[in-house]
Amino acid sequence: MNLNTLEQFLRDTLANLRLDEPERQQLKQYLGTQNEEKLNFIRNQAFALAREQLAAVPENHFAVLKWLENIVKTMSREQTDIKTTANFSPGLGCKKIVCDMLHKAEKNVDICVFTIADDMLTKAIAATHRRGVNIRIITDDDKSLDRGSDIQWLKQQGIPLVMDNSPYHMHHKFALFDRQLLLNGSFNWTRSASDNNNENILTTSNMALVSPYQREFDKLWLQFNAY
Repeated sequence: MNLNTLEQFLRDTLANLRLDEPERQQLKQYLGTQNEEKLNFIRNQAFALAREQLAAVPENHFAVLKWLENIVKTMSREQTDIKTTANFSPGLGCKKIVCDMLHKAEKNVDICVFTIADDMLTKAIAATHRRGVNIRIITDDDKSLDRGSDIQWLKQQGIPLVMDNSPYHMHHKFALFDRQLLLNGSFNWTRSASDNNNENILTTSNMALVSPYQREFDKLWLQFNAY
């Protein structure tokens, strides 16, 4: 579905004066990929179609308003369903949330981090890969040469991995799980980050944040694969 087919979708459901559950789920899935600007545009479009229908067939005003209410509720649900957590180190909070999200991933994990040098996290990544989850890793070429880096070992396990091959640093520290959850923060995936440093990780299911990070990952993946 795109914006053009969405308008036809809205028109078709409005013509039927109802939004059934399969249609609501289809709309919900599409809305989850949109940023706030596009959500506002879609909301305005729904109101415009409702006004158009009310002007044409005013006797249907109760059914039209019910349809509009269902559309708005579906859009609002995308926001009320958001799950967000904050985690901090020193301590095991940041490391534990990374391992938990790896363990729960079902289809895809995209990791874009400056360095990986913590055996617990490395083993969790490898275990997730072994159970069939598609993992991609983007990391910094210079840090991969550090003593204690696990990057080459992960590559040897058959996990697709690319580096920036640049005099500058690939300094991101984020990961995406099943294209639905974002993990982001200052936390380096190293033992010292858990044991000694003041670090943070924020996780969220807010697609207004997940989607741009997914686009950034996909862009860097293509860019670094071209080297």
